[in-house]
Amino acid sequence: MERNITYIAWLALVLAVLAWLGVGFFASTILAEQDNRVADIQQLQDSSSQASQALDLHALVSDTASARTKLAALVTVDPASLAQAIDTAGTSVGIPIAISDASSGSAPSVSGGTATQAFAFTAASQGSFAAVMRAVQLLESLPVPSSIQQIQIIRSPNAAGATGSWQMSAQVQALTASTVSS
Repeated sequence: MERNITYIAWLALVLAVLAWLGVGFFASTILAEQDNRVADIQQLQDSSSQASQALDLHALVSDTASARTKLAALVTVDPASLAQAIDTAGTSVGIPIAISDASSGSAPSVSGGTATQAFAFTAASQGSFAAVMRAVQLLESLPVPSSIQQIQIIRSPNAAGATGSWQMSAQVQALTASTVSS
């Protein structure tokens, strides 16, 4: 009988060890599955974030399409058409503006952007002080990226009285994305 109890004890010990090994195996399997689920959830969140960013970028591109078209139209001005527009605008407001000395120049380069070129011209006008100042305002508010580099306003030497004649000469530089040849 004592022999049976020893076998039963050994058998119980082996079964207990096997049971603990089974518990350890199931615990490691559960932990591995949990790690896999965490990795899957992280991958889904990353792909969802990328999809969301792609949708946001697509929406931004769609929303700004008209603004980009307008900007491209502003930057791709032809120097001859700009000179004609200045001449027409000056004449329509009673300030004849003569355009001369047009030349191409250097423009700052922008990495990754559209290649731009600069062109410069001299604008001259003559008339009353108020008319000359309107000519300056017209040149300052051109509908293209431009700046007045130099301006000179002088009173004509033959002007007599309070309604004397004034002369304006301005060096204007404008940027364009179209090709400007010298």
